[in-house]
Formats: sequence, C-alpha cells, structure tokens
Amino acid sequence: MCTEGKMDGLRAETEQQQRAQPWSSRSARVGGGGGCVELKWIHSMGGEGISIPTVHVSGTSYEMGFQIGFATRAMIAERLSADPSLHKYLLPFAQTKQGRSIIDRFSMVNRERYPRYWDEMQGIADGSGVSFNLIMLMNFKKEILPSAVKSQEDSATLGSQAHEGGVTSASRSRPEAATPALREAAPPPSLGIQESTDRFHASPHGVGRRPNDVKDTKPRQLTGFEPATSGADGGDRGGAHVEDGGKDRGTGTHQTSPVVTGKCVDQSPASSGIAFGTAIELGMADYRNVGGSNCDDDCSDVLICTQSMALIAHNEDGDAGTKNHTFLLMATTNSGLAFLAYAHAGELPTSAFGVNNRRIAFTMDAVFPADVDLDGIGRNFVSRDLLEAVDLCDAIKRVTIGNLSAGHNYNIADLNRRKIVTVETASKGRFSLKEIDGPDAYFHANSYLRLSIEQTVSPSTKAREARFAALPLPRSVDDILRLLADDEDKSYPIYMQGPTHYTLCTALIDLDRHLLTIYVGKPTIGQKLLEISISEDLLTPFL
Repeated sequence: MCTEGKMDGLRAETEQQQRAQPWSSRSARVGGGGGCVELKWIHSMGGEGISIPTVHVSGTSYEMGFQIGFATRAMIAERLSADPSLHKYLLPFAQTKQGRSIIDRFSMVNRERYPRYWDEMQGIADGSGVSFNLIMLMNFKKEILPSAVKSQEDSATLGSQAHEGGVTSASRSRPEAATPALREAAPPPSLGIQESTDRFHASPHGVGRRPNDVKDTKPRQLTGFEPATSGADGGDRGGAHVEDGGKDRGTGTHQTSPVVTGKCVDQSPASSGIAFGTAIELGMADYRNVGGSNCDDDCSDVLICTQSMALIAHNEDGDAGTKNHTFLLMATTNSGLAFLAYAHAGELPTSAFGVNNRRIAFTMDAVFPADVDLDGIGRNFVSRDLLEAVDLCDAIKRVTIGNLSAGHNYNIADLNRRKIVTVETASKGRFSLKEIDGPDAYFHANSYLRLSIEQTVSPSTKAREARFAALPLPRSVDDILRLLADDEDKSYPIYMQGPTHYTLCTALIDLDRHLLTIYVGKPTIGQKLLEISISEDLLTPFL
C-alpha cells in the first residue's frame, strides 16, 4: 500500500514528468486512503512503438475515482478544453433557468439510484483538480445535449425577434445564477486522497454513508422476460414471450433466434411515483433537434455464435475530441470484483467496452431515439453498473431498467454459458433482446434495428449498414476483422481514419478462448496492443 508521504513525493515526480513530456512512458504510482494507482503505458505486442496509457486502481468507489482523476488529469484537461459541444452548448445551457432545473433533477435521480458511482464521479473531479460541474456535464452530455442545442436555437430565434422589435436578446436570455449542483468546486489539486476523502465525508454529499455503500432498491420486474432456468436436459430455458422476426433492417441477416420485446417496470425509490412517458415539469427532449456533428457517436459490431466460434468484434470510434483521450482502466473493488474497461477521460467507465472477472464481457453502440426522458437515468451510469454484473441474467436486468433517460445498444457475452445477446433499450421501459445463435453474423451500428422507435440515424450509420449488407457474410475471424477494417466507402467507411472521426481501436472477444484482444490500426494489418485472459485472475498480468 502506498503511504500518504510516498504519494506526495510521487505526485510531485509525476507532475514533473508530465511537464517535461505529457504521458511519459515511465511508470508512476500514487495512492493512499486504502488504494494505489499506477499510470504506465502498454506497448504493442509487435514492438512497433504503439502504446496506450493504462491505469490500475483499487479501493472504495470514491478512492478509485480519485485515483483515475489524478492519473489522467492532463488528459481530462486537454479533452475538456477541446470539446466544442461543452463550450458551445452545455456550459451556456447550465446557466439558464431551464438548464438549472434539468441538471438538478437529473443529478438527483442518478445520484439516488447509483450513490457509489456518483461518489466515483466526484472522485474523478477531485483527483483531476477539475470542477465537478465539468465532469458531471461530460457524463450527462448524451442526455442533456438535445435540450442544450434546442435552448440555444430558441434563444437565437428570440434574439432575432427581439432585435427586430427593439429589445436586446440579452434582456430575454440572461444567464441565471449557477445551480447548486454546478456550484460545487473540486478541492485544490494539491490535496491528497485521504484529505480529499475526509473533506468529502464532511460535506453534505458524504453525510450518513460511506462511499462504498449501496443504495437498497426494491426488486425490479421485467414483463416479457424472465431469468433463464435450467431445464431437465441441462439446457437453459427462458420464460420470455418471444416474437419470431423477419429480416432485421440494415443487417443483411435473417433472424434465426427469437427476439424478446417488452417493457420493464422499475420499482426502485428513484422512480417511485413517476409515471413513465409523462412530461411532468421537465418534459421530454427531442433528438430530432440535434443534427449533424451532435449525433456523431459511431461504433460497429459484428456478433456470431455458432458451433465453431463465438465472437463479439467491435470498432470503437470517436470524434477528434476523443482521439488520444482514452485509456485502459484495470480496477479492483473492495468486494473483490475486478474489471477492465476502455475509458474516455473524464467519464465513468465505460462508454466503449469492458470485461470482468465474472466472465461477463460487453460492447456498446450509441443510438439516438427521438425522445429523451429528462427525469431518467443516464447511460454512463448504466454502463458503469454493467461492469459489475455477475452473470447474463444480472447483466440484462442492469441495462433494462424502467426509467432510462435515452437508451443504448448493449452486446453482452456470458463466457461461462457461451451465450451472446444484444439488447436495445429506450426510455419508458422499452427494450428488445435478441440472442445470437444462428449460422450468420449479426451487425449492429448506431441505430435501432428491432425496437420500433422514432430515431435519428446518421448518414454514416446508414452507409455502414448498407456496406455490411452488400458484403459476403463473414465466416471466420479473419473475415470479421476484414469487415471491420473495410474503408471502401471513402465518405462513410466502417473503419474510420479522419479527419473528423477515427476508429480508436478494435476489440475482439473470443468466448471459446476466453480471450480479449485489442488492436490498434486496421485489425487486419495493425498491431495487437493487448491480449488478456478473461478469468478470475483478470488483472494478474498487470499487477
């Protein structure tokens, strides 16, 4: 364990390294308060100089967040300074009366449901020395951005009308005083983790519970899906109502497995008394008002589960603001659960992909439903919770909660049962679950394929779906990697190489070999950055 004195010395050493060379290839360890953090680089297996920063953390939720924030603080600062939507939309919106109401309520709902992850987010802010409001806005970005864009468009319209009528727009749209959630400032970055932890507990946010406490919730019910049970023949039998599908739009494959659709009823305290779909005070945001670069999350997945292979292959794509602002996180919680996640600087892990030592692995694809429930749960909190799933049924329950704000697509693998499912979720308890078990590969990008929901679909998603449909179905690992490396469509390729969007890495989850492989560069010719066994000793190679 690192002592506080050692941490202070290493903090100064690390800061000196970063001033001389950002993201130094040297290792530096900082810790205290029951945990340690290591910042280092993992180099490509081919020895070609390709590498990625990695962080190993342990401790309580707040301690892990603090360690993450400190280790990646330069990366966080760079990302925040360069994020156009943060400065153009989110920060101005946060100072308006409407923005204050939305952020206060959204904060309360998410904090009530996931207190440990809220503490983790607070720790990221404290460790990085960045004000909490900026970290919070980055984690709420996907849900709040539609309202922020619409607010600015409405203000511009009012300003134009007021100017024509001889009234200044400033008198109509003057920023309000900062919301309580936005007034919280991080402790000075000179504070150590123990002092920050003590300060956190002394604050109103820390009163009455430890950072690692779990909020009790009532059992949740899923209508249309029941946990699988073991049948007399030893196989798994699901109690779900299923619908046999025709052809999935955009995938180019026929469904050979049932699709589960339905609603989940969330009985947690956070949703008590709220009727899903009602507009209460905050109403619903509309992604149709957000176009172009504001719906630019791009990812592509190929899933297959046959007798000969069971794989999830994922291109993790991002805009120019996320390039060089990602890292691998290896975490061990106080409960003994360990996970690896590909994380974006300043955000809760993970909005990309992850695995844990319960042999649950997953990737994700952003989707853009037309309506966003501004009284619901944010996607970053759901995916953070998914990292702690103990089995497939538990994972499905964690992503199909009843009061989601927007939605996501989750591709989940249970290596113990050799099963893969893909789950599309949306607000108002809507979800669609499909087990991958047919002879053909299944493709998912950034649109709903099974839920009948009004949505925004980008030209890139349409082009990638069409390209998959036009290509021969992949029948091997090499075929799948070639597909994810395809750049035939120069305007909207599957494998992206700029100037606005990039494929940051490719992840291959092999259920038979219990192996996660991460590629940088085109997966057909690029370097294997990392191979790691998905087991109870998940993090052993890195300790």
